Amino acid sequence: MAHDLFKRILDILFPPHPDSQSVATLSLEELFSVVSLNYRTPFKTYTVLPYKDIRVRALMRANKYHHDTYAASLLGAVLAEALIDISEEYALDSGWKHPLLVPTPTSPSRVRERGYHQVKQIIERLPSHLYSAYTYADVLARKNRESQARIGNNDRIQNIAGAFYVPEKHQKDVLGKRILLVDDVIESGATMGDMHRALYEAGAESVIGIALAT
Repeated sequence: MAHDLFKRILDILFPPHPDSQSVATLSLEELFSVVSLNYRTPFKTYTVLPYKDIRVRALMRANKYHHDTYAASLLGAVLAEALIDISEEYALDSGWKHPLLVPTPTSPSRVRERGYHQVKQIIERLPSHLYSAYTYADVLARKNRESQARIGNNDRIQNIAGAFYVPEKHQKDVLGKRILLVDDVIESGATMGDMHRALYEAGAESVIGIALAT
């Protein structure tokens, strides 16, 4: 009771962002109704949610820009279902029995600015029963570059080229491994493509992307 009263007072003094207000009324059942797992060949990536849906856009922004833990929990549940479905597709390939689960990195300056990492906080909310099926591996790093959201589509490939790399201390962790690479949103595919390049150059056996929205 006291906690609910305190929260109501905080909401009056510091109203949640409209995206978070929208997400607060979004149920998991409603979100699953728009889930559609598709493999995009040019990106070598599975996509899950339609970014054109206004609810999905609010969900992604609430997680990325406003540190909304409920949004992260919803996306964690969606990611869990995607991982299960993808695992079933590769069930007969023994090499995919225990892949690395790698989050898309963000620039050090962006982490300092926001105080958190939007993809990692989704992965952290995966159900505990999935932990034994994957090895979490934070092995990618990103150089500081201009935000992809701030430049035109025609300049994104050039801007992001060479931005990602596997630090030397992590290359032994990547060598010969099968990798599931998780991102929140994919647009032009330039970011996903450069992350694939970096992992393959570090010796990864195979890389499959998972983008929660497109």
